Amino acid sequence: MRDPLAEPSDLIRSVSRALRVLESVGRAPRGLTVKQIARRCELTVATTYHLVRTLAYEGYVIRREDGTYIVGLEIADRYRELVSAFRGPPAVGDALRRAALDTGYSHYLGRGAGSSAAGSR
Repeated sequence: MRDPLAEPSDLIRSVSRALRVLESVGRAPRGLTVKQIARRCELTVATTYHLVRTLAYEGYVIRREDGTYIVGLEIADRYRELVSAFRGPPAVGDALRRAALDTGYSHYLGRGAGSSAAGSR
């Protein structure tokens, strides 16, 4: 849970609310109605309806025939971009595979916040 005392003064509340909606929908594999989302996010139904409509328009949620919302395909695209960003340049993977074949040891590349580290086992 986020610390309300550490909340930045320039926080854009509609963005925070939209992300809460997206997180709630993502945690519900069977989907949620707008009323269920509103209750879980502690929002009004009207506010939730507008947020869900916007997220649906942008492809982040999908409305099913039964009126429930599930995570949309744009989430998969963002995930692929995240994986690609962490993967690094193709040359790195090639070099690690060659090193593993040459030495018989597993090689890995790790990256933390603001730094990178490489090693072998």
